[in-house]
Amino acid sequence: PLLPTRRRFWERALRAIDKAGKAGVLRTQLKIVHEAARSVADEPVGHVIGGDFVFRSESASMLQSGVLLKEIDELIRGLEDGTPDGELKSRACALVFLISQLPHEGVGDTGVRATSAVLSDLLVEDLAADGAQLRKDVPRIMEELVEQGRVMKLGEEFRLQTEEGAEWTQEFNQRRSSIRADAARMSQLRNDWLQRSVDAELAGLKLVHGKSKTPRKLDRHWGDDEPTADGSTVPVWIRDEWGVAEAKVREAAAAAGNDSPTVFVLLPKIDAEAIADTLASYAAAADTMSQRPEPQTDEGRQAKQGMQSRVLEGDQRLQSLFGVVIAKARVFQGGGNEILGTDLQDMTLEAATNALQRLYPQFHIADHAGWPKVYEKAQKGAPDALKSVGDDGEPAKNPVCKAILAFIAGGKKGIDIRKNFEGATYGWPGDAVDGGLQVLLVAGLIRAQDDKGQTIDPKDLERKVIGKTMFKVESATVSAAQRIQIRKVLQKVGLTAKQGEELAHVPQFLVSAQELANRAGGDAPRPARPATTTLEEIRLTAGNEQLLALYNQRDELSAAIDTWTDLAERIDKRIPAWNTLKRLLAQANGLSGAEVLVAQVTHLEQQRQLL
Repeated sequence: PLLPTRRRFWERALRAIDKAGKAGVLRTQLKIVHEAARSVADEPVGHVIGGDFVFRSESASMLQSGVLLKEIDELIRGLEDGTPDGELKSRACALVFLISQLPHEGVGDTGVRATSAVLSDLLVEDLAADGAQLRKDVPRIMEELVEQGRVMKLGEEFRLQTEEGAEWTQEFNQRRSSIRADAARMSQLRNDWLQRSVDAELAGLKLVHGKSKTPRKLDRHWGDDEPTADGSTVPVWIRDEWGVAEAKVREAAAAAGNDSPTVFVLLPKIDAEAIADTLASYAAAADTMSQRPEPQTDEGRQAKQGMQSRVLEGDQRLQSLFGVVIAKARVFQGGGNEILGTDLQDMTLEAATNALQRLYPQFHIADHAGWPKVYEKAQKGAPDALKSVGDDGEPAKNPVCKAILAFIAGGKKGIDIRKNFEGATYGWPGDAVDGGLQVLLVAGLIRAQDDKGQTIDPKDLERKVIGKTMFKVESATVSAAQRIQIRKVLQKVGLTAKQGEELAHVPQFLVSAQELANRAGGDAPRPARPATTTLEEIRLTAGNEQLLALYNQRDELSAAIDTWTDLAERIDKRIPAWNTLKRLLAQANGLSGAEVLVAQVTHLEQQRQLL
């Protein structure tokens, strides 16, 4: 009836506890086997010798040799109180002691550890009936021994309590009792775990809005005061039944009304006593570890490791307990409608998606995935950028552009425009707001000014400065026919502008025209420089007003440019001959008849008669 695995366990255990060198003798081994076999001889076939028999057989010799301390022996025997659990606890502790004597390092390490599974296997005496029951009973009675301070748990492994370990356990028990009686500490611990559990559950929740997939955020709010929606996030008000009754949460949800974007979450009060006990044990173990000085002995380090096991087990147990609370959570919409489901993340996502419709009722106007392309094209000056959102019409009639145009009115900074249309009611994507502004700029319906009041060309407006840029509605509009005439004037100085890009070419037109005027006159004998008052007047205007000023002076400018071009070309042809004449005249000084020539040249120069 001695199983091979137990025979090998006995061999190693006997060598480990053998201080006098007698246990390894064949006679001693045969004696133990004989006594063990006799103990089960009257049992039916299928009964085997328990792995703990060696302890009972050799306890006297171990006490005599000092391997087994008297208090350990008394602890193990004292657990036998006449009950089945008492006998099982005593046998299990005897095995824990034997396993602790085995080498745990080097080549002698057998790999046997005092875990619940190993203890259950070694305690089996009836192969047909004991296995399943022991696998259920041993973990339970070992946890009881840990709670009683008789045994330490190091990870999955059990060790008998030592003197220093008992001091750690005593401090742990004192702290646990103190924490359990401290209502404020218990409330704080519970709230911390509730928040941690909800945060972990909702951490992976991604809320995107509409076809544009605009990202949205949840604002988790804890406490008794109802959150205020600021338009940038969906408020999620989380409360628990430890602090408020379900009826109060339902009343608050109903009172908020059907237009409220707030999501109401109620965490149920489940397994309250188990949660309280586990919280106290977890906190007590953590406090004991942090408050006690670093141990300097092996026993002390073992005791600390046992306390660390309590912390880890407490953490796992709390995760399980609060996981049940999270799984039973309930979610309500503003107005009182309950979102049904079994997963808090899914229910919160459904409620938050519904809340978006309440928070941003005008979102659908700008809900299109093409707005990033609209901005990109408009920033390059394309007049048909709105085609990227399926709009072939005029910018002023586009719903997004129309709303922005109305809001700008007398003038607004980019930051205010963004805040208005990205916030409550609208909730538009940033690309739609910036794209709409850029389209309006290209169309000449608004103009942009920097902080010095200088007009910014649409192509030069960088996205990073939109916030501090001032936008104003153009008071004048330029028709397509007028733009055609303006482009013809621009062509007079060699500039070719695309439709809608005329304004961007006006500054270069003014520079080129001024240079041409300067070439059409100058110092004597050239004609006097022509007046460029018209150019200055145009230069002083901005936006559509500048285009209209150019349009209104188109005939005068066209004629002037033709005249200036002719004069400049003739001057360029005559001035080399004039310069030659001046050099020759300098050489004619003193020659007969030179005075007549000098008088003629002087007259030409004074009268500017080069041409």
